[in-house]
Amino acid sequence: MTAQHTPGPWHISKSGQYIRKNDGPNWPAWNIAEMNQATDAAHANARLIAAAPELLAACEASLRDLSDLERHWANEAESFDHPVEKDERRMALDNLAATRRVIAQIRAAIAKARGA
Repeated sequence: MTAQHTPGPWHISKSGQYIRKNDGPNWPAWNIAEMNQATDAAHANARLIAAAPELLAACEASLRDLSDLERHWANEAESFDHPVEKDERRMALDNLAATRRVIAQIRAAIAKARGA
């Protein structure tokens, strides 16, 4: 079984040195990660790390919606079988291919985040 990440939201400490989780005003914040450099790149990395839980949730939600879109384009491509509808079929096939590429990218990102 793969360990689960600490639920978000995460935020960057005022010093910019830590990525933190805070469970509320009556609880102390605790560190998720420590940034050991005070460079612009380190601050950019901190922002990306702090956004990770929300980015993962957005990827998972997008994957559900894109799966519906993939089915739509597959059905559209199958429905155009008359020679006059060749352009519409080509468009549906192009959209299906593009949707599948995005789905593959999102699945890969989710797998990387989940450690799969």
